[in-house]
Formats: sequence, C-alpha cells, structure tokens
Amino acid sequence: MPYFKNYKGDKIAYKILKGKSPGLIFVHGFTSDMETDKALEIERYAKKNKLNFIKFDLRGHGKSSGEINDYYISDWKRDLVDIIDNFSKGPQIIVGHSLGGYLMFLAAQLRKKRVAGLVGLATTAELYKLHISSYTEKQLQKLKKNGYVKIKNKDGREFIFTKKGVQDIKNNEFINKNYKFNKPLTLIHGTNDEVIPYQSVLNILKKIKGDDHNIILMKNSDHSLSQERDKKKYIQSIDNIVKKSNSLFFF
Repeated sequence: MPYFKNYKGDKIAYKILKGKSPGLIFVHGFTSDMETDKALEIERYAKKNKLNFIKFDLRGHGKSSGEINDYYISDWKRDLVDIIDNFSKGPQIIVGHSLGGYLMFLAAQLRKKRVAGLVGLATTAELYKLHISSYTEKQLQKLKKNGYVKIKNKDGREFIFTKKGVQDIKNNEFINKNYKFNKPLTLIHGTNDEVIPYQSVLNILKKIKGDDHNIILMKNSDHSLSQERDKKKYIQSIDNIVKKSNSLFFF
C-alpha cells in the first residue's frame, strides 16, 4: 500500500487507479476506511469506464498514521485537499460517505475550479448540530467541566471528544455562510438512516445555492446504503455526472 507524507510528516495511505478525466475521489466516513463496499463498487465502475480513481484513508483511520482521537475536522479536510492537489489532475468528482460527504463540501469550496461534481452518500451539512444533540446532559457537563468527554459507541469502542474538537467542528460550519456550488450535486440518503436522519439532508438543498442539485431518498435503507439497489443508484448518479462533465470545459 503506497503512502505519502503530509506537511506534518504523517503517513496517508492511498490507492490510485490511473485513467482518464473526470477523475473520481472517494472519501470514507468516521471510523471507516478506503476498503468499504462503496469504495470497491466505485472502483469497479471507474475501472470499467477507464476513469482515474483515488481512494485513501483519513488520518487515524485504516492504514494511515495516528489514532482517531488525535485528529479533527480541519485535519481531515486537509487530507482531502492534499489528495486533490498532489495526486489528481483535471476535473474531479468527489463521492463522500457520511463524514466523508461533509469533508467533500469543505474541499469543494477550497478547490472550486477542480471539482466537477459531488455525490453525497448518507451525509449532512449540519455536523455541529447533530454532534451536540448526540450528547446527554451529563456528557455535556463533563465536556464543559473537564474539557473532554469519553463516549462509547454501540459497538463498545471508546472515543474522546474534546472542547477543541467540538469547536473545530463549529469553526468549519458552512451551511449558513452563503455556500454556493454551481455544478452537479446529488445526495442519496436512506429513510431508515439511524445515524443521520434523512430530514437533515433536506436542509442541504435549502441552504446551498446552485443549479442541478438533487436528493434521492432510498426507502427503508439505512446509513450504510449497502443494499444492491442503493449501489445501483449511486453508481447511476456518478455516471450521470461523469457524462455531464465530459460536455463541459474547466478552466
């Protein structure tokens, strides 16, 4: 597995499938990695259509450096921007799942001329709101008093959330900052998403300005969007944006 060292000397694991433009970049979610079924499905599509494809592990995930508790949204945003700057050429379509979709929005603002389209899978633009609402009152008090709080997920894995990390989420909020994206955007969400309620995705199109924006709700699908019909839908959505981007010029 190839790595590159970033500005801090951290190792970022990545994989590139060389092909033509527009390229595809997949960004995984929190606690996941680049070997998810979604990444593999998109990689197969890219290979079949001879498109450039990049996937990578955010720091603290998969085979990249560090522990997940050591990094914040700003760090992971930088990871994606580094991938765009150093390993891609020409227009890119970014596909992000969950947290990866949030990072996708942030990177698209920083590299507007490079991004040809976005496909968000079970994602949100209200990360701060969702994050804060996930705490119990007792956990919030611990966070305020101690500067951090330890929380276990449903699988028993423990995470440490700090005041600094929560503030970093807030600092990266974009939904109320006149966000514009005038290229194709498709958001796919399951109505049974137990992590990010599908109502959250409805607010994205209300706040993000631009044309050719679409929401597809998958009835009874959950956060993983792992059913065969889910896979067909997001591959179809990617293919639609690829065909549109082939008819455009990017400067």
